Amino acid sequence: MRASLYPPLLLISLSYLVPRLSHVGGAIPMIIQAGIVLVVFYYSLVTLFLRSSRYAPRTGKGLYRSQVKYIVLFTVFVVLSIIAMLKGLEREYGLRYVIGDTYKFLIPPVCIYYFYLVIRKSAEYEDILYAYYWLAVVMQVLMLVPYMAGILKTNDRIFSVNNLPLVLMLGYFFRERSRRVRPAQWLMLFTIPVYIYFTQSLSLFVSLSVVPLLTIVLYRYSGRRLALFLVGILIFSCTMIYVMLYRGDFIGEILPRKYADYYLSGKFVGLQNAASTEAKLEMIAGSRFAEPKGIVGEISDGKLMTMLVGAGMGSTFTSTSVTGLKRTWTGEDHFVHAGVTESLLRTGVLGAVLYVLISLLFVGVGLQMRRYNIIAALSASKVLTDFLFMIVTTWLGNEFMVFFLVAYLLSLSREQWEVRRAEDVLQPTVGMAI
Repeated sequence: MRASLYPPLLLISLSYLVPRLSHVGGAIPMIIQAGIVLVVFYYSLVTLFLRSSRYAPRTGKGLYRSQVKYIVLFTVFVVLSIIAMLKGLEREYGLRYVIGDTYKFLIPPVCIYYFYLVIRKSAEYEDILYAYYWLAVVMQVLMLVPYMAGILKTNDRIFSVNNLPLVLMLGYFFRERSRRVRPAQWLMLFTIPVYIYFTQSLSLFVSLSVVPLLTIVLYRYSGRRLALFLVGILIFSCTMIYVMLYRGDFIGEILPRKYADYYLSGKFVGLQNAASTEAKLEMIAGSRFAEPKGIVGEISDGKLMTMLVGAGMGSTFTSTSVTGLKRTWTGEDHFVHAGVTESLLRTGVLGAVLYVLISLLFVGVGLQMRRYNIIAALSASKVLTDFLFMIVTTWLGNEFMVFFLVAYLLSLSREQWEVRRAEDVLQPTVGMAI
């Protein structure tokens, strides 16, 4: 692997190299995490500008015309983010929050563009992912130690557990590259129930159920068969939601009462006492269900500009339970779970619309390239899942793996365009020779 590929590898590995501190306060000083990200991010910016001037003449104008929609939407998104930053500074929100929010909004377009320019071939993306796979396997096993030793308790999430489905599918793709991959896969499968228990993460359980299945379906099927499978998955998902909301009391009844205090199982136990559909949804989704109400109230201050461009970076909102549920966090809050609602708060209706449009572009290139190989199908599955669960997920912030997979899809599209252009150039010559 050439040296210029190490920074992309470090970026996508940060979720394992540096623990996330949202649930483990004070485990590692925040300055360490911020320092690593900022150093790599600065290097990425410098390399980005150097590579831009070097590669722009070689890639051809036609390619940029075909992908100009990405550049336009990201440019508008960046401009809105800068306006929101200035607004946050004007309103004198906490400087740390203003800088942090601005970073979260600016890093997606910069990283996608950086990966796209620096990594020249799809094979190099795969080499980086192969190295990442082994790092993830090692860290996945090592991070069991603090849980088993009692240093971390249940619901402490020390790393980005939602990458586990991606790692499993990467192992499926690389199973022929090395004989060591297969036993590593079995080891990873063994850790799944352990991490679900310790992290109490409903999103991990859902992503483990959806992403691998959707990856195989997107890769193997097309046309009517793909449509039938997707409709089947949709019907199954709706059925499960219905059972959970209206016939889910039995889950709480069969669970021993000692598990009522656990975060994840406590959700199902609490369904027995939820009197309405709204109460059940809030019991399952928690703060994610309550946040939109406070965010809409924050930007609806009677000023049109606030509604259009948001309350600014660093802004807060008042979180209140919709149904009076005691488990839901109440009070002034800054953190927002979902990317679309955070875009609405920080950058207004315009930013939320742009977030949806950019997500649709991710889905579009994913569906276009999904049958190239398993990694392309995995990338398509990831962006499609994030789009379908947009009200509870986000690609803002340090979601480097999402940026990497999107850049991989764009690079595949570029390679196919270059092949078609080469064939078009050779076509007249072949005809004349005949």
